[in-house]
Amino acid sequence: MIPVLNKIDLANAQTDVVVKELVNLGFAKEEILFISAKTGEGVKQLLETIVKKIPSPQGDSDAPLRALIFDAVYDEYRGVIAYVRIVDGQVKKGEQIQFYQNGIKTSLVEVGIFTPFLKETEGLQTGEIGYLAGGIKDIRQCRVGDTITTGEQLIAKDFEPLSGYKTPLPMVFFGMYPRTSDDYPELKEALGKLTLNDTSLTYTDEYSAYLGSGFRVGFLGLLHADIVKERLKQEFGLELLLTMPQVQYEEREGEMFEPYMLLSVYVPSEYVGNVMSVCQKKKGSLLDMQYHEAFAVLSYEMPYSMFIRGLAGEIKSVTAGYGSIDYELSDYKKADLVQLDIMINSNPIDVLSELVYKDEASYIARQKVHHQRVTFQDEYRKFLKSYGIDYDERYVWD
Repeated sequence: MIPVLNKIDLANAQTDVVVKELVNLGFAKEEILFISAKTGEGVKQLLETIVKKIPSPQGDSDAPLRALIFDAVYDEYRGVIAYVRIVDGQVKKGEQIQFYQNGIKTSLVEVGIFTPFLKETEGLQTGEIGYLAGGIKDIRQCRVGDTITTGEQLIAKDFEPLSGYKTPLPMVFFGMYPRTSDDYPELKEALGKLTLNDTSLTYTDEYSAYLGSGFRVGFLGLLHADIVKERLKQEFGLELLLTMPQVQYEEREGEMFEPYMLLSVYVPSEYVGNVMSVCQKKKGSLLDMQYHEAFAVLSYEMPYSMFIRGLAGEIKSVTAGYGSIDYELSDYKKADLVQLDIMINSNPIDVLSELVYKDEASYIARQKVHHQRVTFQDEYRKFLKSYGIDYDERYVWD
């Protein structure tokens, strides 16, 4: 690890404070580099240090080909383009390769490097990073973490694929509906195009008695969902209605289980009490707490559903914006959940139904009904105004 302090050109840069924190973490004061990417100060020294301290890629150029896929994109002319790192062996244009996990074979029509644009070359050697393009048209057959090798190598019993392969699983689900039923074919086509470049995006048909035909769309997280929503709006001009987000629950022998996460909160010491109050309210269990020079690190185990219920925003709010979080999914645990239905004239509204904690059901139900009532009043006010009628409380009913 190379300790680097960036943005030293800023007037409010607290270099002395950060240096003390790095020293407390075990770094020597003499090895800390000070740079400004804006002015260029210290950048040359950083690049020289990287070359000196970070070893060159290790691998056996005479061994069978093992290429690690770290990304993939879809090109309408060249098909799927796999971004790879050659760990062992070498690969050349025209050779037949095979994806280890699904057994798909293809002949390479193009091999190249990044300059940063795609530049075609004759081949890639051990330790190099570049791209491979064959005749594959479905990006779902090219998974990040998979191993690319030559077809005959899979016959060898001693061949070992690179570790780390894992199929991306959606963890957050939204119901996605077009504002008008006429936009349904465009939404279906748009989601199909997005999945060509995003293998972690999943969708299935869904029907609501109130919103009509739509889709149940799975995302890796809230940020992923927000990016997809904006792309659908900006690239395809679609106005969408999204239901409340839901995490992926599991049912085992009649009992419900929910995903948990290991949460790390980095916060200035004076805000530790505020963060603990928020995390306790979010059903978090404190695992560890460590104090450093000017900040603290709190570790919690918490239901993942709390993350999609505004955890990040609340922590930012109670820490004046200085708190930051990191998390990783851990395991599924038993949850005491009940089905919450919102009904109008004794008819349940399917898009408003959700699973909630039993001890919070009453509070959430009242909160949701109040929100829908306020929303109805706003819409009703607009409706009256369109006919030239002044809004009056006498026109509003519960």
